Amino acid sequence: MENTDNSQENLSFNDNINSNIDNNMDIHSLNDTNPNVNSNLTEGDKIETKGLKLKKSTKERLNTLQSKFTDAESMVLALLNQYETFTISTDNKYTDRKAEIDKFNFLLDSIKNSFVNSLEMATFVEEKYLSKIQEELTKKDKVISIAQNENIKLMEEIKSIQKNLISKDQELEDVKDSFSRVNLALTTVEKELKEKSEIIQSLQTHLNTLNKLSNDNDIYQKEISELKTYIKKLESNLQDYEYNKQLLDNSNKENVKNQILLNELKEENKNLLNYNQELNKKIQNLLLDNSSRILEINEKNNNTIREIEKNKDLELQKANNKINELQEELFKIKLNQSNLK
Repeated sequence: MENTDNSQENLSFNDNINSNIDNNMDIHSLNDTNPNVNSNLTEGDKIETKGLKLKKSTKERLNTLQSKFTDAESMVLALLNQYETFTISTDNKYTDRKAEIDKFNFLLDSIKNSFVNSLEMATFVEEKYLSKIQEELTKKDKVISIAQNENIKLMEEIKSIQKNLISKDQELEDVKDSFSRVNLALTTVEKELKEKSEIIQSLQTHLNTLNKLSNDNDIYQKEISELKTYIKKLESNLQDYEYNKQLLDNSNKENVKNQILLNELKEENKNLLNYNQELNKKIQNLLLDNSSRILEINEKNNNTIREIEKNKDLELQKANNKINELQEELFKIKLNQSNLK
């Protein structure tokens, strides 16, 4: 637009110059046709000028103009003064218009740069905020992953403890069965020993009777010897019974200890199960807290994006209004230039 206006001004200026040149040429031609102007003599400080060939219409216009002046020199001076005044006025107007156009271009470039800078700043803020959100989400994911890994490890430990408890229960059942068999065997032995003790007492009574009856009878002595041997054997069996009874008592004590250990292991398992349930609740609460925080962060992000879009729209609206104002001002300048022409 600036180049078009400059071209129009240059064309108008050149047309005026050409018109003035034609008028000057008419004046010179007039010197050839007018006896008062064209002369071979020099009068005072005046110098004769050589004429130019002019068109008939131009010559007639020049003669008409000359009739309004006292002489040809006055007419030429008036035309020269008018030409100089027009040239100075045109140069001043062109300089003023050029300054206004340069100012307009400067303002337009400033608006464009401001708009581009605002878009770049909005993009930078958006990227920065998204990066911050991504870092927070990564941290939360790591916390959740660590909690889940701990939960998995605890579950594995609980399973291992449960396996050990099952194995211990099986061992205890086996021990109980063994104790039952031992108790049954001891009961049987005890009955046998009781019966044998009664027999021993009976034999002892019989032996005493035999001793009283005959101390010299070999047969009785032999029976007595056999009975003594049998008694020793029964006494040995009685010692074995006492030993087995002691073993049974020790086994019962060991069984009581194992039962206490089993109860302790069951209590520990119960505590671990309670801890696992509490840990699961904590993980669920943590997941719920993270989901609410993620929703809150997303809401903040959406609000920020909406605010940025709103600021963009406002900046665009301001820029459009400023451009419209500058276009109207430029239109007025062109209109004034047209009126001046």
